[in-house]
Amino acid sequence: AVVYGLGNWVLDVACLAASAAALGVRGVSLPLLLIAYPAGMAASSISLLPGGIGVVDTTMVLAMVAGGVPAAAALPAVLLFRLISLVAVVAAGWLIVAVQARGGRVRSVRSRARARSAGPAGVGGAGSARHRRGTREPPVLGGPADSMTACGLPAGLQPLSRSSCTLRAGGVAPPGPLTSGRCRRV
Repeated sequence: AVVYGLGNWVLDVACLAASAAALGVRGVSLPLLLIAYPAGMAASSISLLPGGIGVVDTTMVLAMVAGGVPAAAALPAVLLFRLISLVAVVAAGWLIVAVQARGGRVRSVRSRARARSAGPAGVGGAGSARHRRGTREPPVLGGPADSMTACGLPAGLQPLSRSSCTLRAGGVAPPGPLTSGRCRRV
């Protein structure tokens, strides 16, 4: 953790130096950067604003001005650094969250469609699409699984969640490839 934290600080100082170099700021040295950046990070720990917005920027600009850099040159360099190190990182995080949220919805729709196309767990039984849609039709019984469990499911099936009904002794089977709809084979 210490190595990653130190690496983060080194890369942030390099980003601040690159921002100053990109804007042609003269008088920025490594010792000045090693004073301005930690001063800004210390100020962020006292700030009540998210990311230390305003407080960190002001502290870094003041530290650079105290080190001999003109304020008119230090301000754009610090703002570019903060744009890259704070705003771009937050925007990338929101983008990732949006993509994952959209992907999750697509997967859940696909998995529901897959469960419907997989067919009934028993012939017209509780795992069938007709029963899952809530038509309240009793499951069609027949074949070797014609007895009912405490939940009203054909024998050999159990609910996926405990909130569905009272489980019979033996509990819920672990998830597996035979899962269909809201029930799974045991």
